[in-house]
Amino acid sequence: MKIKRFTGRTMREALRAVRAEQGPDAVILGNNRTTEGVEVVAAVDYDEALLRQALQQPAAAPPTPQPAPIGDAPPDPAFARIERHLNDLQAVVNRQMGAWTEFELRRDPQRAEMLNTLSDLDIEPELARELAGEIPTHGDPSRARCLPLGWLARRLPVVEQRSLDAIRVLALIGPTGVGKTTTLAKLAQRAVRQFGPRNVVLLSLDTYRIGAQEQLSTYARLLGVPLTIVQPEQDLRAVLSTFAGCREIFIDTAGLPANSPRSAAQLQQLHTAGASTLLTLPANARYEDLLAYTRDAALAAPLGAVLTKLDETRRFGTALSAILRQRLPIAWITDGQRVPEDLHVAEASQLVIRAVQMSRRSARPSTPETQAAAEAATR
Repeated sequence: MKIKRFTGRTMREALRAVRAEQGPDAVILGNNRTTEGVEVVAAVDYDEALLRQALQQPAAAPPTPQPAPIGDAPPDPAFARIERHLNDLQAVVNRQMGAWTEFELRRDPQRAEMLNTLSDLDIEPELARELAGEIPTHGDPSRARCLPLGWLARRLPVVEQRSLDAIRVLALIGPTGVGKTTTLAKLAQRAVRQFGPRNVVLLSLDTYRIGAQEQLSTYARLLGVPLTIVQPEQDLRAVLSTFAGCREIFIDTAGLPANSPRSAAQLQQLHTAGASTLLTLPANARYEDLLAYTRDAALAAPLGAVLTKLDETRRFGTALSAILRQRLPIAWITDGQRVPEDLHVAEASQLVIRAVQMSRRSARPSTPETQAAAEAATR
């Protein structure tokens, strides 16, 4: 077996290099994102029957649990080394299985086209393979270019507008620095325009971050709405009851570490008070971090997500991947600091169109033709 690494700005470019050097019989063994684009590991002269046999062998039985060590004896370094080796081996197996799955999917031109499209959008590779495996095989070739984007738009969850309109008490949650306070001001400004300043209230649970109250106080003064700082010892339900006549109440929260007792107490406080929550997710964050944010916020049972900082990234396929993986619908997106102009209701088709435009713009200048092609694909 002859193995070699190939790189390219996109998956399509890397695969073109593989085909040019190793021919149509080359097998993709793995791929991953790099700072330069995409790296592909390919091989020729491999034993397909042997690989199939290895993949089809039953998994080994799990090891018998061993009794926990008695007393405070330190763990054996040998066991730690074995655990690391097993984790490394599991990662290798997962990569090989992923490569084999992709190889099988690429036998169908329509699925291969979808894999290429999703890779260009920076969709997480494992999720891209799952989505490509859902589309029918041997479909209409004329739809091969449009199908992947339309399929992605139909799978992307969004919060219905009527659900957003029914919310009276809304809290934005999420880690520090993701744009919660600015987004809250945009939502409050939108409500002020609709209901007037006397029907809108701002609350803040953020008594930890330096300058948090000053920033929200500035927004409240500009909007002409009252601001109440809720102290940790106060009952949020009692505070909310004093604003029973208000149409919209927006709550700013502190961005605390996930394992902090204060974070858990804050989420429990919101849940007990009956506040609807939206998780604020930055579009420029890493896929693993976005998954961690959604897991950390589970205690508050968020209604959906606000996708922020679209203006601070060249592609946001990783954010869409996390949304799809966690099945967390998107309610709003933000793409700037203007209040409230840079706040938009999430629409699946428009998000996919924007993802395509940003992906193409990062590779080459956008043209009216590329924009029209993206819009046609999501219809």
